[in-house]
Amino acid sequence: TNNNLTLLWDNSLVLNSGIFESYSAILDNYGNRYISGGLFTSNTSAIPMVVKFNACGEQEWCLLIPFQGYDSGSIKDMVINDDGDIIVLIDYLVYSVNQATSDCVFLAALSPEGELMWKQVYASPSADPLLQHPGCFYMTYHNGEYYLSGYCYYAYPQNPTHFYLTPFFVGINSQFQEKWILPFGMKELIRGRAYEIIPMNEDYLMGLVDHG
Repeated sequence: TNNNLTLLWDNSLVLNSGIFESYSAILDNYGNRYISGGLFTSNTSAIPMVVKFNACGEQEWCLLIPFQGYDSGSIKDMVINDDGDIIVLIDYLVYSVNQATSDCVFLAALSPEGELMWKQVYASPSADPLLQHPGCFYMTYHNGEYYLSGYCYYAYPQNPTHFYLTPFFVGINSQFQEKWILPFGMKELIRGRAYEIIPMNEDYLMGLVDHG
């Protein structure tokens, strides 16, 4: 639609191999639209997927990003960086005894032509034995850097053999190197999750968390 909510075009994505569930949509400076989520091939298994529509609403390409060794995955959020690349936040899942310590948080870079340029893991439990079940579902692009938010299970301060659900943030620099991870929680509460990150100014970010 235009600014007056007048319908300009209407298009549907027709798939014969599953059900597409969308979680994110972005628009570039040329009017192209990118829709992402997961293509569900069963009730419990999905493949991360991105579709590009041009300014006329015509589908230009569709990209699936499977990963061997994982049972399911989907793209939770996307941004277009200053280089014009599409950076996607992928959540992969493993249904196994190693689920708690599996790498789940990935970024991938796509070209505007739909080429997968690279994929990289972040917030790996193998780098922090106090971290389990990391999950990031929101991404903020600010000053050329990337900030992820979601939740994780982190070791309880008084008993590191017990893990509790807590808000979780990840900082990544412009070279796509992980700067830090931040499990954040109030001491008197043992569960919560993080939502959007809002840039307050050039130096400060505000994270929205829920301790419900």
